[in-house]
Amino acid sequence: MTKLVAGGLYSVVWDGDFRVVKVLAVDGDSVVHLKVYRNRFDSRPANVDVSILKWDIDMNDLSTIGIGHLPLALNGFLKDEPVFIQQDVVTPEEMEPVNSWRYEPEEDE
Repeated sequence: MTKLVAGGLYSVVWDGDFRVVKVLAVDGDSVVHLKVYRNRFDSRPANVDVSILKWDIDMNDLSTIGIGHLPLALNGFLKDEPVFIQQDVVTPEEMEPVNSWRYEPEEDE
């Protein structure tokens, strides 16, 4: 099994394009939390300038969108054959939606 690392930027092939995703966190053997960038590449990037990566929505080009937090089944993501590009930092702001998704209220709430 591919060992995914938090903060790792990986290339994947989605819909015929190479895309870059950042692993925000991995929950055990079941869930990976991703940040999906909307940039598309013609070939699998060996490195990437993080400053050019966009995860927002471009209203002038809705053919692809970025997503700030996408929880996926780990096994499903591994079928996309992610290839490690380089290490990046996961910011506290990027972790906010991950932590909210993980939140389980107490029985009293």
